[in-house]
Amino acid sequence: MSASNDANSPAWISESENFCSNRSCGLHENVLKLLEKAQNVNNFDRDICKIMAETMNELAVHFPVTMNDGHVKMLTGYRVQHNNALGPFKGGLRFHPMVDIDEIRALATMMTWKTAIVNIPFGGAKGGIQIDPADFNPKELERIARRFTFALGNNIGDAAEKYKVEWRTAAQIVALYRLEMVYKERGIFP
Repeated sequence: MSASNDANSPAWISESENFCSNRSCGLHENVLKLLEKAQNVNNFDRDICKIMAETMNELAVHFPVTMNDGHVKMLTGYRVQHNNALGPFKGGLRFHPMVDIDEIRALATMMTWKTAIVNIPFGGAKGGIQIDPADFNPKELERIARRFTFALGNNIGDAAEKYKVEWRTAAQIVALYRLEMVYKERGIFP
């Protein structure tokens, strides 16, 4: 049974399903509609809501990766840092063939809200690479994670930034992502 048909579900769940099923606008726009609804229902400070509606940093990178057979493949990745007012950025790295900046922006925004609602001292961030991980072997996925991190340059955050494993992203890939950040901080370029 879907949440919208469950008599015990809060009304906002069915309303959020309606927002998210609206294909005429992007995922981030739907997230902003939820913020507006929450502001109206709870009388949140409008200035705070203006701040929460915007991301702090967004980056799209195109980077080369050498595949096992020797050819070079150009890939696209995104990193969005939404807000770090409560603490270091926290967010995962998503591998999916349909990932785009709008999705990553929306997920970073929602991560900020999730950590704030449960009073965890982190801000929201998210990363994504446009690939299907099933199309790559473990060594290629390692190179992809490392090249993406390198392509982000100094725009990735500091050692305090937290990452989590996403659906379809193996834990070892997130570990490599983190390791590459430490290497960059120390000036090591393997």
